Amino acid sequence: MDFDVAVIGGGVGGLAAAVRAAEAGKKVAIVEKDQLGGECINRACIPSKTLIDAVKLLSRTERANWIKKGNDSELSLDYNALNAYKTQIIDRIRLNLQRTLEKYSVTVINGKGEVQHEGEVKVGNKTITTDKMIISTGSVPISIPDFPLNGKRLRPLECNELALRPAKGHNCRGRSCRR
Repeated sequence: MDFDVAVIGGGVGGLAAAVRAAEAGKKVAIVEKDQLGGECINRACIPSKTLIDAVKLLSRTERANWIKKGNDSELSLDYNALNAYKTQIIDRIRLNLQRTLEKYSVTVINGKGEVQHEGEVKVGNKTITTDKMIISTGSVPISIPDFPLNGKRLRPLECNELALRPAKGHNCRGRSCRR
């Protein structure tokens, strides 16, 4: 047996399960096909909250009449700088996740994990064996005919990666992106 516990999926659920198993004294591997942190850390929750907080700060500043704004009283966002800041936050969180896994001696295996037989996980051309398996592979967005993810609607990842403001009328996470 290579591991006591193998966790397939390195999102927040898989990470929590891996750390908890390691705390219980188990030899643990976590298999992740993309980046540690999954959708929440890398493409959804953290990026969108970072961008939303920036817009809230700008909005509050615009309404604060006690803040001097100079001759040109219009405030604006530097989207490239904001995206760089968002990326820094994500990178820092991922680094902390890696350090936590190292602290608990969790082995990170990069690649797509496929359950072969009971207690066997194939990753690339290697098969690992495990006593227990936790599948924490998350989800993917689907397109519903009445609410398409194409045309004038942008998926969360697309909204979080915008270098420039979208054209008027596009919809980001159910809210219209205004110019």
